Amino acid sequence: VLVMHDMLGVALGRRPRFVKDFLGEGGSIRGAIRAYIDAVRDGSFPDAEHSYQS
Repeated sequence: VLVMHDMLGVALGRRPRFVKDFLGEGGSIRGAIRAYIDAVRDGSFPDAEHSYQS
């Protein structure tokens, strides 16, 4: 489960492995949400870097 605070990179403390900071890439909250939606739709998120492999 990815929560908004994790996705935007504003959560305090250590960031879990599966979290990608979309706000840092998007520049605005709206841009971050759009980047997240686009990444999920095109299959580029989650990738191996942001997943737990079994």
